[in-house]
Amino acid sequence: MKKVNLSKNIIDEVSINEEKCIGCNLCMKECPMSQEIQISPKDIMKSVKDNNNIDISIPFSCTFCSSCTSKCPRDIDLSSMYNKIRKDVFKKDKKSVNNFGYATVRFHQKSSYSSIFTGSNIPNGCTSVFFPGCSLSGYSKEIVDNTFKYLSSKIDNLGLLLTCCGKPSLDIGDEKSFESNFQSIIDILEKNGIEEVIVACSNCFNTIRDYGNVKVVSLWETFRNIGVPDRVHGIYKNSNIDVALHDPCPIRKENEIHESVRFILDEIGLKYKEFNKSKENTQCCGAGGMMMSTNRNVALKQMKLRAESTEASHIISYCESCVQSMITGGKKSLHILDFLFNDDVINSNIDTQGPRGVLSHWRERRKVATYARKSRNI
Repeated sequence: MKKVNLSKNIIDEVSINEEKCIGCNLCMKECPMSQEIQISPKDIMKSVKDNNNIDISIPFSCTFCSSCTSKCPRDIDLSSMYNKIRKDVFKKDKKSVNNFGYATVRFHQKSSYSSIFTGSNIPNGCTSVFFPGCSLSGYSKEIVDNTFKYLSSKIDNLGLLLTCCGKPSLDIGDEKSFESNFQSIIDILEKNGIEEVIVACSNCFNTIRDYGNVKVVSLWETFRNIGVPDRVHGIYKNSNIDVALHDPCPIRKENEIHESVRFILDEIGLKYKEFNKSKENTQCCGAGGMMMSTNRNVALKQMKLRAESTEASHIISYCESCVQSMITGGKKSLHILDFLFNDDVINSNIDTQGPRGVLSHWRERRKVATYARKSRNI
């Protein structure tokens, strides 16, 4: 595979990490990309240090799940390092990134910020907005609608903002596009005096928190505060569904979110199993780092590995991308919001989502955008 020369600041950071690394390889036992690239991080970093370049496929095979850092006795953040390398490669050799799905990411981002797939409903006096994110909006207009209506019944003057947080651009290394697109979100928030963003997506949680000057709260913490809808309180206590709970890897350090999700499941009476590796030790679903675009083989192997790491017939999650990954991995899967707001699940008509195609994703997002623009004032 093609070697790409790296900038001095990147080489310096890699060299520091290489010196810190003791070569224990504990990180490799958890790393999704180690299934395909069976070279130790120590050897990879030493090669970069000695040759000032890297096999371009390596950084584009990282899922950014941070499992490596959680196991590293020296706290080396390989995910962050590989993300910086992607950004460096993008600046120096953008054409090479085309081999790792950049066209797909570019299409996703241009579409996500177009007037067709964005919209808002921000009433006067609004200080909080619900930000459902791309994946959930691409799954079900009904669930976004019902979630927003329920939140609005508990939170005065709640607004709805449908757009993308920009994480795909960050993941592929396109900082310039991310900064431009994310600024459009900041402009909306500042223009309308928004002080709080309630997010359903774990990637949105991290991105808006890290790059936006606004309070970010997870939807799951919000439900813990306001309670679940009366209609589903205890409704699943007699359910025989064999289900395991998957925690998304981007929020592995967010214990309050982990506990809030489990509170919700207890409130609706749903019995569930824990994965052997859950919460802060959770494993990637396989979709992190835009892996289905950058290295599909790594993604599919990890999806299957994670899905098969529980004997439960069903896997539930609070990330729609994770749900779809578990379906691809061979298990039946549902989003937690399905149990709260999907009539077919509540009435036991279905016990899993189906695979979602590209067209259905964008069709559903357009429906949500149209719904969000009903009382548009931006």
